[in-house]
Amino acid sequence: MVASDDDLRLRTEPYVVVNPRTGDRITVPVGAADAELWCGEKWLPFLRFSPGRLETRFRNDSADPAELAYFAKLAKIAKQLGAVLRNDSGDG
Repeated sequence: MVASDDDLRLRTEPYVVVNPRTGDRITVPVGAADAELWCGEKWLPFLRFSPGRLETRFRNDSADPAELAYFAKLAKIAKQLGAVLRNDSGDG
């Protein structure tokens, strides 16, 4: 699926965040099938593979035009896979 979609690519770089209180860098390795989504200006972390599921971080910034592209792509992929979108509580 990633190979046939110009807006998706496999992630190759680890996830890096900085603790704002200590300045420590926290690095999380890339999973075997983690994907990124091109949102017009930048690549955003998109889907992370775990056995039997794909996970994504909840995004809630309605002022960001990338949000529409993000959710549209998520819905399209779910439909192609016959998948159900659920939150952390398992609600669909």
